[in-house]
Amino acid sequence: MKRLCKTVKSCNLLFLSILSLAFAGSPVCLTCYAISSERASELIAERNKTSRFDCINRTEEEKAFLLDYLKKQHAKPGYDYEEFAQLEFLQLGDEPTIKRLVDKLHEWPQAWASQELSLLERSGQASVIEAISDVLFREQPFEQLGTDAIGFPASFEVATAMLKIVSDSPQFAPEVRHWANGVKALYGCQKENREIMRKWYRQNEAHFKSHDYRAVQPPVEAPRDDSPVRHPLTNDSLSLPASHPSALSSGNAQTQESSRNWYAWIAALLLAGSGTLVWLLKRNRT
Repeated sequence: MKRLCKTVKSCNLLFLSILSLAFAGSPVCLTCYAISSERASELIAERNKTSRFDCINRTEEEKAFLLDYLKKQHAKPGYDYEEFAQLEFLQLGDEPTIKRLVDKLHEWPQAWASQELSLLERSGQASVIEAISDVLFREQPFEQLGTDAIGFPASFEVATAMLKIVSDSPQFAPEVRHWANGVKALYGCQKENREIMRKWYRQNEAHFKSHDYRAVQPPVEAPRDDSPVRHPLTNDSLSLPASHPSALSSGNAQTQESSRNWYAWIAALLLAGSGTLVWLLKRNRT
């Protein structure tokens, strides 16, 4: 039994040494992270076998380990820092990568045409929302831009990108992610997104400034009928424009229901009238 324990211990030490080679030239070691050597091995193996590795839904300890591992990989000669690698750095919360892409985004007059926004909206990082919030408040008319690639002015595109970040990010509470998914399903990339996201950001701006993302809430409606009560702006309470397909279908349903009620009343009157007529005819015969 003692021999077996020594063998297991020796294997673990050997494994740690092998993994530490991945961090050659750095004093960082696995003991700096609150994950086991087995978990570290699983993460590396999983990451290396797929081109769509999920970096978002990881613990903070796993993200810290993966980020350091990828930095060492990137430092190796010939390592290609392509779009996928940038996305991994973004999803792991690498601040220099976030800042570099946000700065480039601000240089583009039309954000919808930039690769930077495409990457940032897939980051799942709440800090990105604050970094691009100034674009959200640009006063721009809603219009379709482009010919081959169709898009909208930057403030509208950024609003849609923010919704995707919120719906993907585990940094937000489940009810906030559910709300964001509902808005995406309801409006897609329409002009309503910008006003909704402006209201939401203003109401939660203090939480973003303090990086307290779990305290962020869905937007609340302004008091109505002089009532002091403020209601959460859920999917059911989102006001739809008259031209919205959901509003039109709702109106059609109400019209159909009204028509059915009239038909029922007419049928009842005809039935009552025919019954009375039959009774009168029988009475005359007798």
